[in-house]
Amino acid sequence: MPYKRKLGDHFKDYSVHSERIRLIEDTTGSGKADKAEVFADGFHNVADGIGAGLVTRNGDVWYACIPDLWKLRDTKGTGHADRRELLHHGFGVHVGFLGHDLHGLRFGPDGKLYFSIGDRGTNVKDCEKPIFLPDTGSVMRCNPDGRELEVYAMGLRNPQELAFDECGDLFTVDNNSDAGDKVRCVYVVEGGDSGWRIGYQFGTAEGVRGPWMAEKMDDPQWPGQAEFMAPPVANLVNGPSGLTYYPGLDLPERYNKHFFLCDFRGTSGNSGIHSFECKPKGATFEMVDQHQFIWSVLATDVDFGMDCAIYLTDWVEGWEKPNKGRIWKVTYPELA
Repeated sequence: MPYKRKLGDHFKDYSVHSERIRLIEDTTGSGKADKAEVFADGFHNVADGIGAGLVTRNGDVWYACIPDLWKLRDTKGTGHADRRELLHHGFGVHVGFLGHDLHGLRFGPDGKLYFSIGDRGTNVKDCEKPIFLPDTGSVMRCNPDGRELEVYAMGLRNPQELAFDECGDLFTVDNNSDAGDKVRCVYVVEGGDSGWRIGYQFGTAEGVRGPWMAEKMDDPQWPGQAEFMAPPVANLVNGPSGLTYYPGLDLPERYNKHFFLCDFRGTSGNSGIHSFECKPKGATFEMVDQHQFIWSVLATDVDFGMDCAIYLTDWVEGWEKPNKGRIWKVTYPELA
């Protein structure tokens, strides 16, 4: 293994710390969590990366921890997963770009499990049709049991999360390449290619990421754009992470058909949650009513709970792993 030869004695350090799934509960009905326990851990193989995706349904828990997609279950009611099934292995061909991982788990209206992988790439062999897509990020889907894994769309750099609107249209917000190009809101079309390849990251000439910027592939549709790619809906924000769609309860009427997007910029004062609507326009969409919704919090993810409240995770401050974090619950009591 070349990494073992290169790292020497430090190679074993990559298996010391484990990713964990915590089960957090409000057992008293006070509105605040008073109990937290480890639902699953032990994800500390040398190749294991950041646990960055989680979704539950009917007692099952699907968990994305690059290079693996897991299905977990607590069959005894103890609060700890006693059944673990490895659905797929092989996400992440490249080791660079921490955070360009496996994430965005979301069930679609077709009952399939959708998820995203950054441009660390994919080389999955344990499925009906092996998938080798080493140079770009993509959106994939499979049945809940892992069968029929397929690439849904490709050409993305690091799409952190996915969200369906009420019509079943799929969206993500893809990160830029840190060279002056723009973050993109993407209408994820089945079979579509958004144009990004990992080689553009290193093919820099005079500050331009190869054809990505020279040909303005990061811009919404314009007359001279490459015709093979599905152009983005709009450019916005700087550090897209969590994304969700309003389910239609307990917010002012303005937020019907709105998305909510975390903008992570490393400092709480410059970060928060945006809201916007993607309005149909021909074969694609246009963005309207884009504005700051909750601000001055270093939000990494946002979702609506079963109680219709907004839940968001807070990194607190900085880019490094801080060994601390918070979960906020936000409501509109005047609409209750």
